[in-house]
Amino acid sequence: MSEMEMERYTGQRWKPTDDQVKMMTNIFNYGVTHPSRAQVVEIASRLRAFGEASEYNVHCWFNNHGNRVRRWQADLDP
Repeated sequence: MSEMEMERYTGQRWKPTDDQVKMMTNIFNYGVTHPSRAQVVEIASRLRAFGEASEYNVHCWFNNHGNRVRRWQADLDP
């Protein structure tokens, strides 16, 4: 196994920069809550201007953020 392959399995969790979070939050708030594969690729390419980001990271962020928002709304609306 090469060093690069080893990093993929033992790497740290992705921590998006503040600019990346702002951009994804704006996109989410605009109404793109479940981006298509093409949208995920486009979003990831735009996020790379602010730091490292993969399509998988973007997909997981939108999935997790949507779940968090639904949980917050459920807590507010008994």
